[in-house]
Amino acid sequence: SLLQETMSKYQVEYSKSSRALCQTCQTKIDKSSIRVGKMVHFANIGEMGRMGLVWNHYTCFWGPQYKSGNGWSDCVNNWANFEGIDQLNIEDQKMIHHQIKGLPMDDDAIEEAEKKTEAAEANAVFTDSDPETIIYTMINKHLDVMKVPDIKEVIKTNAIECGKKPKKADMIKVILDQSVSKISSLAYNSLNKHATANSLKKILKAKGQSCAGTKKDLIVRVLQTCGGVDAPQDMSIAAPPAPALSSKEMGPDEDLLGEEWARLQPYVSVGSKEAVKKLLEMKSAPRHLKIDDNFSIQFEDFKDLMTSFGSELIVLEAGCGLDSWAAPIIADHCPRLQKLSLESCRFSDEDLIRVGYCCPRIRYLRITGNNKCPGNLKDKFLKNFKEDRSFLKKLRILDLTDQNCDFTQVERMSKARKSVLVRNGDSGDDRWYMPGFGGDSMEMMGGKFHL
Repeated sequence: SLLQETMSKYQVEYSKSSRALCQTCQTKIDKSSIRVGKMVHFANIGEMGRMGLVWNHYTCFWGPQYKSGNGWSDCVNNWANFEGIDQLNIEDQKMIHHQIKGLPMDDDAIEEAEKKTEAAEANAVFTDSDPETIIYTMINKHLDVMKVPDIKEVIKTNAIECGKKPKKADMIKVILDQSVSKISSLAYNSLNKHATANSLKKILKAKGQSCAGTKKDLIVRVLQTCGGVDAPQDMSIAAPPAPALSSKEMGPDEDLLGEEWARLQPYVSVGSKEAVKKLLEMKSAPRHLKIDDNFSIQFEDFKDLMTSFGSELIVLEAGCGLDSWAAPIIADHCPRLQKLSLESCRFSDEDLIRVGYCCPRIRYLRITGNNKCPGNLKDKFLKNFKEDRSFLKKLRILDLTDQNCDFTQVERMSKARKSVLVRNGDSGDDRWYMPGFGGDSMEMMGGKFHL
């Protein structure tokens, strides 16, 4: 054969022109379409021949003609044998991942791919050292992911004139027509969200400005180069709360439960103040602690338990209706938790977000209200979980039964975090939810009902 395959590596990329010929169907490969290349040896060129890439349409490469005509082997089922996939957009990466591995990309892989893509895009933008161009690019990127009501609030806050019933694109255009000084608050938030400290330093270095200080200092300095005012007092950079222990101090993150209702040893259940006192006198710390449903534990007792044993806890269950005061105690003392189950819980969105960031190993999270008095969770927690893939990235099951969460927001979150099984609805009805058949409780996965 003229073409002798010599390597197991494949190159995946967007076609740079329309000149390349598909070696399977013998037609041109359109510019910007996905193509798959294979390094081969051209045996009849020169005395020793030469090496070169030959290309195939993406569809032809996976088609039966290529398989039968080119010695298809197991190497195409190995993700590591394909180079260049990380340079494609996220949707194309997902498609190829499913083709090669036969499974959708998990949340961790998607998060990593998005970070690489965003870093590449940011680097391309910041090669232009003109601060004003970069600022407006970041503002545009920030507005593009905002919802229409939020954009309207930006227009109102900055006293920007806009026509009646404008479309989102029109509102963005009007905002981008404003000077940096007029929308400095928006510019600050946009740079904070989409620019890294190193990128900001590149801008300042190109302008001969100081690169010293915190990220906030760098942003303010960049804005000042374009006539932006100093950052208002409320423009502080709010970093997410962090676990009480470092990753090294917590040790390997191994799944110690395996399933939702596992009982981990040592297991202890407390149902009275006397039981709490007795437990505190014990020398060995439990890894699974349950506070009985009929025991309304008080602040000091709960704090003493978490202070003494929280750092070793893997499972914490309570059916006694914990109030908001318990959230910071859990967040500050229980970094190794893998399951948190709180019934009739009165945590707010902010409470649960804090716990989520400080307990990053949670696999099973059950924060329920009850059918007589719904919980206090609404939509902020759902939005944070949907948008920040580093938040609770180990989570498998999220139970929000009897909370005040909007169904549409739950559905959107479920679509974004496809690997998480979500429970929602009202426990007052024993029937599981089925479209057209009534019922108030449901399970959802990937934005679809999980029956």
